[in-house]
Amino acid sequence: DINDQNYLKIQGSPPLISRLICGCTLKSHSFSNSTTFNELKQKRNHKLMSNGQKKLKTEQVVEITIGSTNVSILCPGKRSASADLLVLMDQDQLSCVFDFLKTDCKDNGKAKRSYKKGGNKPQKDEEAD
Repeated sequence: DINDQNYLKIQGSPPLISRLICGCTLKSHSFSNSTTFNELKQKRNHKLMSNGQKKLKTEQVVEITIGSTNVSILCPGKRSASADLLVLMDQDQLSCVFDFLKTDCKDNGKAKRSYKKGGNKPQKDEEAD
């Protein structure tokens, strides 16, 4: 609750928001590697840098454009470039952000790398040495 306005915090790794947006029940589902999520953060960071301030001393609201909708993003005073997205709790703005993130849903549940069962046991090919 900032200036009598509420903001929704959208984080990349917790699965709750990605489950809400994508309707997926996978445990590992997240937006941390999502191209659309990272694009939103880049738009916010670009807007911050275009304002001419390298470091913010107080919270600041920037407007980014997604499609034809202006979306208000709250930037905290510290580490704003790496902070989570804080989107104004407005139905049109949230719908726009969710629809934008939804375009990347099918790829977000995939593992970042392949895993082997059994820990450090050698594979059958390696035992022949």
